[in-house]
Amino acid sequence: MKIRLWSFLLLVVVTICGCGQRDEEQQANAAEVSCQILGKYSGWLCGMVSHPGEEDSADVLTLNPQNGDVKKIITLNQINSNQTCAVSPDGNWVAYTDWVSSDTSEGIKLIVKNVFTKEEKVFLENNGCNPLLIYMIWLPDNHRLLLNLSLKDQQYYTEALGVLDIDTNQLRILDQGGVWQGNTSIDTDMDWEISLTTQAELDELIRKYGGKESLPVEENGSYDYVIFGAPALSPDQKTAVYAVNFSRNAASWDSETEEMPRLTLASGIFQANLEEGGAKLIYANAVQKSCMGNVAWLDADTLVFDRYYNELSKGDCEIVVYHLSTGRESVISARKEGETAQKIRGVHNGRIAISTDGESGEKFIQMNASGQERTETTFFYEGKPVSVWRFYPIP
Repeated sequence: MKIRLWSFLLLVVVTICGCGQRDEEQQANAAEVSCQILGKYSGWLCGMVSHPGEEDSADVLTLNPQNGDVKKIITLNQINSNQTCAVSPDGNWVAYTDWVSSDTSEGIKLIVKNVFTKEEKVFLENNGCNPLLIYMIWLPDNHRLLLNLSLKDQQYYTEALGVLDIDTNQLRILDQGGVWQGNTSIDTDMDWEISLTTQAELDELIRKYGGKESLPVEENGSYDYVIFGAPALSPDQKTAVYAVNFSRNAASWDSETEEMPRLTLASGIFQANLEEGGAKLIYANAVQKSCMGNVAWLDADTLVFDRYYNELSKGDCEIVVYHLSTGRESVISARKEGETAQKIRGVHNGRIAISTDGESGEKFIQMNASGQERTETTFFYEGKPVSVWRFYPIP
């Protein structure tokens, strides 16, 4: 039976105040100093849940992986919990998305709200790009947001990584993907300006995004596209890393005689300088018939990421540690039968946090760099367990 297989586009910052105010006598007597920690939510997770009893409103929560504490930051009225949010490390600001129009055709707008004064600023509205915001995190200065967003150009969306300054309203793009016309023998009503119709063009894109295996251009889909994963800050807070998957939208497959074809043609980890851009590939996925998801830094030389094999459900995952200096990688949490997903949820005090989802339900697990010494934490809010599936680390 011949079928078509489809996929779709669609710091810790510590400021010590008063430590330079000692006079000579206080220095001699080793007087106490007063310190204020501004990055009080650094290392926590943040996300949204439905407000109890009100499905059309959302509560923004922060979760402490160390002790399971849950803190409500703010209630957002008339905001669905499926929207995206981010809490600043100092806890003063929450950024969240909302649809510009009820039919969602105009994309989203980004709202930044001061938790205490209720001051609001609106961004990404009326820019002609009908943006969709996938992931975002605050930078440690509490004034800039690192965004993974899709911007519409004519009939298609392209993924981009950018930094938004909420004081100046400037959005600076660090890296941008693309969408390319593929196999022209497949009927399409798209009016393409960018084509990818020769073998040389296709091979070049596969290599750019970390691929090692060519694909005959006549087996390509009707279009190819790039998807960015959630960004993570480097330990020196000067760069961001993120997974990139380069895929075709469809493939022919005889399910009775053929192995399921791969839709993802290449994947890897890219690194972009937050000031200069200049994104570069720093890891090419060693397993070609797989995709990459979330990435985090274990230390200045070590990355940890999730790799998944079922492209359509993003299930069947493993957790991998990769050492930049040696190029050595190791699987520290293997694929498990009955467990559909394992996703990186950051690194907290040297311990890797993941969420799993399978036959036994969702779990939040922390482990060491070898995948051992595992501990489970369940977060509760209003007496009910919190699903962390759409919660992300606060830098």
